[in-house]
Parts: sequence; structure tokens; C-alpha cells
Amino acid sequence: MSDPVIDLVRELGANPKAGPALFAQHLESRFHRLDEQSNPSFDVLRSNSPVRGGLVSGIEMRVRRANGLVKLLIVSVDVNKHCLKEAAVTQAFGKNFAFTPPSPRAPPAAPTYYSYVVGNHKVSFGFDQNKKNCFTKIVLEFDN
Repeated sequence: MSDPVIDLVRELGANPKAGPALFAQHLESRFHRLDEQSNPSFDVLRSNSPVRGGLVSGIEMRVRRANGLVKLLIVSVDVNKHCLKEAAVTQAFGKNFAFTPPSPRAPPAAPTYYSYVVGNHKVSFGFDQNKKNCFTKIVLEFDN
């Protein structure tokens, strides 16, 4: 039996050259632009509306201003609705992952990531230090 969050990750990764409108339509979610200007090469769009029956509590997109394509998708999983366990991730993507702990400058609750290269994108699953048995963040990084 497949995991609904893993299925969502696979669906999102199937459109590596997509713009924000296609992701918003696929997710049936409305995104708003943040005024954050920490990186002038990107626009930051966020949706805090629940997706897939509340399994996903929020999504953030980083969109390249130069070409209008999504570079990063950051998916927040609501662990109160669904616990994405390590076994489901390794069954779907294998045990050959890069382990990335938080940087020394990161806040204490920053996630530790299992990262995979899948086709032409990278997908990372992050677990919260306080809820080590559930992944809480998923980052898809596209080469565009």
C-alpha cells in the first residue's frame, strides 16, 4: 500500500519545468506572494491552506524571476494528521540517501534531512528533532 504523502511527492516531481500556476492548480491551492527579498533572484509564494485532506499544512515555492519556473517546493506535513515514517520513505526511494544534519547556525528545532536524487530533481525529507519518528518537511529542488 502506498503512502499518500509519497504519492504527492511523486506527482509534484513529475513536472520539473512547471511554473507556479500549474503547481497551484494541481494542488488545488491559492498562493500569495511574500514581500521577502532575501534573494533578489527569486519570488517566494506561500499557501497555508490545507492540501489533500489536511495531510499537508502548507507549501512554499521559490520561483526564479529570470524564467518563471519553480526552483524549490517546500511541503509541510501535518504530523497530527499523518506520520510519514522512515520505512515508507526508504521503501519508496531506497536506503541510498545523503544524511544532512542542521547547520550549526540553524535553530535548535531545524530538521535533519534524508536527500535523494530522483531523475532531474532532488527530494529531501526532513524530520523534526522533537518528532524523530515522523518526517515534517519535504523539499523538492528542480534544476531550472
